[in-house]
Amino acid sequence: MIGKTHQGCIGLGVLALALLCGHADAALVAQWNFDDNTYNDQVGSLHGTANGATSIVAAGNNQLGNDMGKALQTGATAGTDYLETGDLNTLGNTGDYTVTAWLKHSTVGAAVSPEWWDTDVSGTGGAGGGFLGTIRRNDGTGNTALVYANHRDTTSGALKLLKPSPRVDDGLWHFIAITYTPGGAFNSSIYLDGVLSGDHELGTFTLSMTDGGKIMRLGDGFDGMIDDVRVYSHALEGALDGNNTLISGELYDVWHAMVPEPAALALAVAGASVLLVRRK
Repeated sequence: MIGKTHQGCIGLGVLALALLCGHADAALVAQWNFDDNTYNDQVGSLHGTANGATSIVAAGNNQLGNDMGKALQTGATAGTDYLETGDLNTLGNTGDYTVTAWLKHSTVGAAVSPEWWDTDVSGTGGAGGGFLGTIRRNDGTGNTALVYANHRDTTSGALKLLKPSPRVDDGLWHFIAITYTPGGAFNSSIYLDGVLSGDHELGTFTLSMTDGGKIMRLGDGFDGMIDDVRVYSHALEGALDGNNTLISGELYDVWHAMVPEPAALALAVAGASVLLVRRK
């Protein structure tokens, strides 16, 4: 028979587990964080295949002071150095979505725009749908090293551009988040380091992020590091302060990595149990 003290410990442990996991989002449909030294999708089955100069390396701390664990690093050769994760159509997500990632890059040249995300590999130059995330190359337009996110309409092939500032070619980690809701006004937003750069008018946009046959590439010629890439099946939200910086909500939690690591969770439950025993 379990004694009252043990019953209390178990109950408190379960409560701690529930509280600590309260921010876990059921809408998370894919995630690559590389902390297990693999290219595997930690949520689903879109496991990655490394191509060219691609590896998993120690990531160091981000600008929030959090240890990033391991990260993906790819070389600078576009079309050769990337992680392929398969067809996003298997996610079955044709409506709202959110894409988040951490990026670290040091030098942007004039030849190509380093790509951190590409599901538009077969749609370039025409209708085909897809989503392309890059850091803008040095083309003399004043947009050098800004994060770009291109949505390509599956009907017309037209590109809809989102971009936040400031520059991100400083060798530091930067958090990027893009949300999208089909149709309506101002239905896509882009955030950099928790700051909303603006709500963007994409109108009635026929894009499906998973439009048939689009393979997914991370870090194609990126020449930098990418970590904790996530795909959500709805447009995450967050509360903003007067400076358009996230202060709470789903996006804030992702930015600050609010979901505890297993080790931290176990420590919290153990600590709660010990506290209860002492109070008995």
